[in-house]
Amino acid sequence: MSEALLAKWDVEQRPHEGLILVRMSGVFRDADMHEFDVAYRKATDQFAGKAHVVLADMRGLKTLNAALAEIFGASIGYARSRGVALCAHVSDETVARLQAARVARANSPDDDVTIDVASREEAEQLCREAWAKLKARTADTPLRDGLV
Repeated sequence: MSEALLAKWDVEQRPHEGLILVRMSGVFRDADMHEFDVAYRKATDQFAGKAHVVLADMRGLKTLNAALAEIFGASIGYARSRGVALCAHVSDETVARLQAARVARANSPDDDVTIDVASREEAEQLCREAWAKLKARTADTPLRDGLV
Protein backbone atom coordinates (compact mmCIF):
# COMPACT_ATOMS: atom_id res chain seq x y z
CA MET A 1 0.00 0.00 0.00
CA SER A 2 1.27 3.42 -0.92
CA GLU A 3 2.49 5.48 2.03
CA ALA A 4 0.09 8.23 0.92
CA LEU A 5 -2.83 5.87 1.58
CA LEU A 6 -1.74 4.71 5.03
CA ALA A 7 -4.02 5.74 7.87
CA LYS A 8 -3.09 8.95 9.61
CA TRP A 9 -4.97 10.23 12.59
CA ASP A 10 -4.63 12.62 15.47
CA VAL A 11 -6.84 13.52 18.39
CA GLU A 12 -6.02 16.84 20.00
CA GLN A 13 -7.79 18.18 23.04
CA ARG A 14 -8.02 21.95 23.51
CA PRO A 15 -9.83 22.46 26.84
CA HIS A 16 -9.56 26.27 26.75
CA GLU A 17 -11.49 26.18 23.45
CA GLY A 18 -13.89 23.47 24.60
CA LEU A 19 -12.68 21.52 21.58
CA ILE A 20 -11.56 18.11 20.48
CA LEU A 21 -9.84 18.27 17.10
CA VAL A 22 -9.97 14.98 15.21
CA ARG A 23 -7.97 14.43 12.04
CA MET A 24 -8.38 11.23 10.02
CA SER A 25 -7.11 10.37 6.55
CA GLY A 26 -6.08 7.39 4.47
CA VAL A 27 -7.08 3.75 4.64
CA PHE A 28 -7.70 2.50 8.16
CA ARG A 29 -6.92 -1.01 9.30
CA ASP A 30 -8.12 -2.72 12.45
CA ALA A 31 -5.18 -1.66 14.63
CA ASP A 32 -5.42 1.95 13.40
CA MET A 33 -9.10 2.21 14.29
CA HIS A 34 -8.63 0.62 17.71
CA GLU A 35 -5.81 3.07 18.51
CA PHE A 36 -7.97 5.97 17.33
CA ASP A 37 -10.90 4.74 19.43
CA VAL A 38 -8.79 4.65 22.60
CA ALA A 39 -7.38 8.14 21.96
CA TYR A 40 -10.78 9.66 21.13
CA ARG A 41 -12.43 8.17 24.22
CA LYS A 42 -9.56 9.42 26.37
CA ALA A 43 -9.92 12.96 24.98
CA THR A 44 -13.69 12.77 25.49
CA ASP A 45 -13.26 11.64 29.08
CA GLN A 46 -11.09 14.68 29.82
CA PHE A 47 -14.22 16.83 29.50
CA ALA A 48 -15.87 14.74 32.25
CA GLY A 49 -19.30 14.89 30.61
CA LYS A 50 -19.24 18.66 30.18
CA ALA A 51 -20.44 20.20 26.93
CA HIS A 52 -17.79 20.58 24.26
CA VAL A 53 -17.43 20.76 20.48
CA VAL A 54 -15.63 18.55 17.97
CA LEU A 55 -13.96 19.54 14.74
CA ALA A 56 -13.69 16.39 12.64
CA ASP A 57 -11.29 16.96 9.76
CA MET A 58 -11.70 13.85 7.64
CA ARG A 59 -10.22 15.12 4.41
CA GLY A 60 -8.55 12.21 2.69
CA LEU A 61 -10.30 9.55 4.76
CA LYS A 62 -11.24 6.55 2.65
CA THR A 63 -14.41 4.53 3.13
CA LEU A 64 -14.26 2.18 6.13
CA ASN A 65 -15.12 -1.49 5.91
CA ALA A 66 -18.14 -2.64 7.94
CA ALA A 67 -16.14 -3.83 10.97
CA LEU A 68 -14.17 -0.58 11.19
CA ALA A 69 -17.31 1.50 10.66
CA GLU A 70 -18.83 -0.30 13.66
CA ILE A 71 -15.85 0.61 15.86
CA PHE A 72 -15.93 4.18 14.57
CA GLY A 73 -19.64 4.37 15.27
CA ALA A 74 -19.12 3.17 18.82
CA SER A 75 -16.52 5.94 19.28
CA ILE A 76 -18.99 8.52 18.04
CA GLY A 77 -21.78 7.18 20.23
CA TYR A 78 -19.50 7.21 23.26
CA ALA A 79 -18.54 10.85 22.70
CA ARG A 80 -22.06 12.01 21.90
CA SER A 81 -23.36 10.53 25.12
CA ARG A 82 -20.69 12.42 27.05
CA GLY A 83 -21.18 16.04 26.11
CA VAL A 84 -20.61 16.65 22.40
CA ALA A 85 -22.84 19.61 21.63
CA LEU A 86 -21.64 20.16 18.06
CA CYS A 87 -19.47 18.32 15.55
CA ALA A 88 -18.26 20.34 12.56
CA HIS A 89 -17.38 17.80 9.89
CA VAL A 90 -15.00 18.52 6.99
CA SER A 91 -14.58 15.91 4.27
CA ASP A 92 -13.48 15.82 0.65
CA GLU A 93 -14.65 12.27 -0.07
CA THR A 94 -18.40 12.05 -0.67
CA VAL A 95 -18.74 8.36 0.18
CA ALA A 96 -16.69 8.72 3.38
CA ARG A 97 -18.74 11.78 4.39
CA LEU A 98 -22.01 9.93 3.82
CA GLN A 99 -20.70 6.92 5.71
CA ALA A 100 -19.66 9.06 8.68
CA ALA A 101 -23.11 10.68 8.76
CA ARG A 102 -24.84 7.28 8.63
CA VAL A 103 -22.62 5.86 11.35
CA ALA A 104 -23.24 8.91 13.56
CA ARG A 105 -27.01 8.60 13.14
CA ALA A 106 -26.90 4.88 13.92
CA ASN A 107 -24.89 5.42 17.11
CA SER A 108 -26.38 8.66 18.34
CA PRO A 109 -30.17 8.56 18.35
CA ASP A 110 -31.67 11.82 17.16
CA ASP A 111 -28.23 12.99 16.03
CA ASP A 112 -28.59 16.70 15.68
CA VAL A 113 -25.03 17.77 16.40
CA THR A 114 -23.25 17.01 13.12
CA ILE A 115 -22.89 19.88 10.68
CA ASP A 116 -21.12 19.35 7.37
CA VAL A 117 -19.00 22.31 6.34
CA ALA A 118 -17.05 23.14 3.21
CA SER A 119 -13.67 24.05 4.73
CA ARG A 120 -11.49 23.77 7.77
CA GLU A 121 -11.78 27.52 8.27
CA GLU A 122 -15.59 27.32 8.32
CA ALA A 123 -15.40 24.44 10.82
CA GLU A 124 -13.08 26.40 13.10
CA GLN A 125 -15.36 29.44 13.01
CA LEU A 126 -18.44 27.35 13.72
CA CYS A 127 -16.70 25.66 16.67
CA ARG A 128 -15.56 29.00 18.11
CA GLU A 129 -19.08 30.40 17.87
CA ALA A 130 -20.64 27.29 19.40
CA TRP A 131 -18.13 27.27 22.26
CA ALA A 132 -18.85 30.93 23.01
CA LYS A 133 -22.56 30.17 23.14
CA LEU A 134 -21.98 27.13 25.35
CA LYS A 135 -19.93 29.18 27.81
CA ALA A 136 -22.63 31.86 27.93
CA ARG A 137 -25.60 29.54 28.41
CA THR A 138 -27.44 29.32 31.69
CA ALA A 139 -28.17 26.17 33.64
CA ASP A 140 -31.74 26.01 32.36
CA THR A 141 -30.76 26.39 28.67
CA PRO A 142 -30.96 23.11 26.74
CA LEU A 143 -27.49 21.89 25.77
CA ARG A 144 -27.81 22.43 22.02
CA ASP A 145 -30.27 25.32 22.07
CA GLY A 146 -29.22 28.03 19.62
CA LEU A 147 -25.77 26.69 18.80
CA VAL A 148 -26.21 27.10 15.05
